[in-house]
Amino acid sequence: MNKAGDELSPELIKGWTQVAAGNQNMTASVHTIRIANATDAAAVSCLLEVSYTALLPAFYTDTVMAQILPLITKANPLLLNSGMFYVATAGRGNVVGCGGWSIRAPKIGVRMNSQGNIRHFATHPDWLRRGIGRDILHRCVKEARAQKIERLNCYSALGAEPFYGANGFLAIKQIDVPLTDEFSFPATLMYHELS
Repeated sequence: MNKAGDELSPELIKGWTQVAAGNQNMTASVHTIRIANATDAAAVSCLLEVSYTALLPAFYTDTVMAQILPLITKANPLLLNSGMFYVATAGRGNVVGCGGWSIRAPKIGVRMNSQGNIRHFATHPDWLRRGIGRDILHRCVKEARAQKIERLNCYSALGAEPFYGANGFLAIKQIDVPLTDEFSFPATLMYHELS
């Protein structure tokens, strides 16, 4: 595994592309995106667990996965009630994607003035490559611009750089994002200039 500050690995990029391309069901998606609320907590938590359990092991060791999954697979009540977090639903209202943004930095909660932060994106593995993540991300960008945000930051999971890169984000470096006092999550710091 690469450490914070390392150059982005071509293997990571290739690996994520292969995981995403593994879904052979490339039919058009019929989904609706709406603002999430507190009643979506269970569905979002379920989606996060299914998505991260399926997609992240290609980029993280078993030890890291055992430490991070309990911390990153729970819906954040503050995000759900912020008006800036979205869910994509399909079929009979099943939540197949989620993601949002905030003006406050993750974990420390400090307002970033003209900067925002992309938060808690996931797509159900059976619904990859149908534009769900892209549509949610574009809505975040549109809403951030409407609120005069000049830059969106993102702590991308290892391997998700191609997704964010294809949607206007540039990679800065690999970092360790503190999740607890004892444990940090290896990620890639990325940004998208909106102005």
